[in-house]
Amino acid sequence: MTEMYILPFDRITAKDHDRVGGKCASLGEMTHHGVAVPPGFAITTDAYTEMLAHQGLRGEIEALLESTIAGSMRKLPADMMVISYVFKLVDISVDPLLSHLPKIAFVLSVRGDLQLDVELFGIDLKFALAVNIQVQIDVETYAPVMLRLVPHPVSGHSIRIDLVGENLPSDVLDKLNLVKPVVRDQIVKEVNARINDPAVQTAANIDVLALVAQVKMSG
Repeated sequence: MTEMYILPFDRITAKDHDRVGGKCASLGEMTHHGVAVPPGFAITTDAYTEMLAHQGLRGEIEALLESTIAGSMRKLPADMMVISYVFKLVDISVDPLLSHLPKIAFVLSVRGDLQLDVELFGIDLKFALAVNIQVQIDVETYAPVMLRLVPHPVSGHSIRIDLVGENLPSDVLDKLNLVKPVVRDQIVKEVNARINDPAVQTAANIDVLALVAQVKMSG
């Protein structure tokens, strides 16, 4: 069970790239080819996936995203009245920021589809928007094996919104840049409010040894 979450370099090859990242995959390959590499190990993406499932965090993330989008939609300008919206989570991914080594940091990317029905200047318009939210998270370590996740505040550059499909009135408004900047600004405000939420900051403290013990007991 432990090998699902922790792999020493001598058990890692290039085939494990998706599980341990490019840096650790390269160290594993060098170890196999006799290059002098200090002993070490990688924490696999299986550990991250298990943490989301075991702690129920994926459901919490989905709920936070739903409420974040809801808060964003409620705060649009008076000229833009939201008739209805549906947000569907598509994917959550984590990518290491190798440029920050030896510091540990990664980018949490959240992709979702937003179906937005609004009344703008008295006209009923439907928008299908692909939303991509990226949050940089630094990892601070404390003895004995404690991790603290420190998310960076997001900006407009962290939020990508694309119009999906063809809808002539919506496409025209998209080219005029009337909708996406407003939606983006509100999502930024809501995401940063969530980052500063005391409950989220408390959940960002992770006791790795306790987590491993819980997983062993459940297995």
